[in-house]
Amino acid sequence: MPDTSSDSERWAQARAVAAELAESGVDPLDAAAATAARVALQRRFLLDLLVIFGVVAVVAAVGLMVYRAFAGNDPLGGREIWIASAALAFVLIVVVVRSLVPRSAAAYEEAWARFRDRVWPDSSKGDDLGSARLAFVLAAASGQDGAFPSVAPGRKA
Repeated sequence: MPDTSSDSERWAQARAVAAELAESGVDPLDAAAATAARVALQRRFLLDLLVIFGVVAVVAAVGLMVYRAFAGNDPLGGREIWIASAALAFVLIVVVVRSLVPRSAAAYEEAWARFRDRVWPDSSKGDDLGSARLAFVLAAASGQDGAFPSVAPGRKA
């Protein structure tokens, strides 16, 4: 998209690209879909952190049992086996809950990536999970033509 056009023209062109992409799937400028995708991605991130915490607990407990075995002590004499078992159950529960997170977030992310590549083809990498993208989508949905961003929301110049 050329940078020489006015902001209102760029907003119109962006809305036209979004409408074209919406015909083949998810509308990248749908405020409800953007909000739902952001919430789903934040939940998935939190659940990924919980899985990492559980795996670290299992590895630490098993490591302590192995250390005790090599030191000549009773490896099952402490509470590590219970900690490892509870951590494995915790990881299993979190993985099951993570699988219940709606997959619509992935469809929206794909639609947004195609939209971003067409509207801002030269944008570099950045944080797409931030509130800048949601603010842009809400501004586009409101129909108010303010200043059009020169780079994709959440991306670096």
